[in-house]
Amino acid sequence: MKTLLAVILLMALQSSYKLETKEFEINLPAEPTYRTQAVNVGSADLTLHLYILEQGTTYYIVSHLSL
Repeated sequence: MKTLLAVILLMALQSSYKLETKEFEINLPAEPTYRTQAVNVGSADLTLHLYILEQGTTYYIVSHLSL
């Protein structure tokens, strides 16, 4: 857990792009690529929203599900 907190704090210090949606807000070092994917869970069809940023050997992935 300490490592995750350190990564989040480091990201905040190096951020230059603010990703804002109605669900969340996060700072990233650059603009991520946005993709969606349909997910069927039982009788519900959900949409997986993916924000992906690759910088060298470092990857940032932010995701959430919606109806």
